Amino acid sequence: LFEADQGSHENARKFFSEGVKVGRRNRYLFLSWALWEKEFGQGVATARKLFRRGTKTNPKDAPLWQAWAMLEAEQNDNEKARGLFANAVRADPTHQPAYTAWGVFESRQGNTAKARELWQRGVFADPK
Repeated sequence: LFEADQGSHENARKFFSEGVKVGRRNRYLFLSWALWEKEFGQGVATARKLFRRGTKTNPKDAPLWQAWAMLEAEQNDNEKARGLFANAVRADPTHQPAYTAWGVFESRQGNTAKARELWQRGVFADPK
């Protein structure tokens, strides 16, 4: 990310690529790389590929599923987003941020009853 901040996009991509070769299961690399590609790199299609790779390697990682769901929501692919949010809460039923994000998404879609249900599930998922 330092390289990207310095304007060296090719170096950033090279370091991300090398990082996932060494740490194939490092969810943080996939998450950071996908979000970076979406915002500053090659765009949404590349971010989707990285999320797909990351979730295949880390199927129990709720934050990866959640971030991918939010990307699809931004792209107005609501059914895809719902499926990915569902994957997030299945991957880790105690991950409150996934319930919260899904609830916000449903609220913005006008589905207030579903949003309330998701927020309630999130509260009881891990009531620390």
